[in-house]
Amino acid sequence: MGAGSRINGLHGNPLAEYKFKEVGRAKPGKDLNVLEQKKINQYGGLQKNGGTLQNKRNQISEKRWKEYGITPPKKK
Repeated sequence: MGAGSRINGLHGNPLAEYKFKEVGRAKPGKDLNVLEQKKINQYGGLQKNGGTLQNKRNQISEKRWKEYGITPPKKK
């Protein structure tokens, strides 16, 4: 999916439409998981932890962030 791509039915809502912007590329597996977690944190982290994103969970557990060079989201 490129910039401006759309997908319908994400998260079980067949009437929902979402726009996506490509924010990075990585090889599938560990590299992609690390990139995703870094972006989750860069954009504020999970709402349930006081952040801005609606993600239900972190891609990588917090106890492994240091191992992968992942910094926590900045508190607002």
